[in-house]
Amino acid sequence: MSCHTAPSKKATRYCARSPAVRQNERENRLNCRRIVLAKKSILPPEALETGGNMNLPQHMTCKQAAEFLCCAEYTLRLSRTTGLLFNKRAPEYRKLGRKVIYDTRTLIDWVKQFELIRNTACYSMEANK
Repeated sequence: MSCHTAPSKKATRYCARSPAVRQNERENRLNCRRIVLAKKSILPPEALETGGNMNLPQHMTCKQAAEFLCCAEYTLRLSRTTGLLFNKRAPEYRKLGRKVIYDTRTLIDWVKQFELIRNTACYSMEANK
């Protein structure tokens, strides 16, 4: 029986973990989360090590672009046929045979058309003017 398991009806022995052990466990969990996020990220691992200050890739696949724009891949695919994404003109893309790619610079410029909003109270006051 492990010393670090919660007591049960059968277990009679329980020892509390020291603060140092708990801190070590916390750091291990955080490292695991960083690894998982790195696997899901559209950035190369070198960019994560430098705090994301590395340049983005020049082109993105549909899946990467959807993740970058915070929408579903299907929504982005649908925008190519309807011409609209978030009630705005959809971003331009390139087709290489069957593969669809988006220029990163085009996506960044497309996102910049949306205004930054500090909070919903400020947004509603500006709308009333």
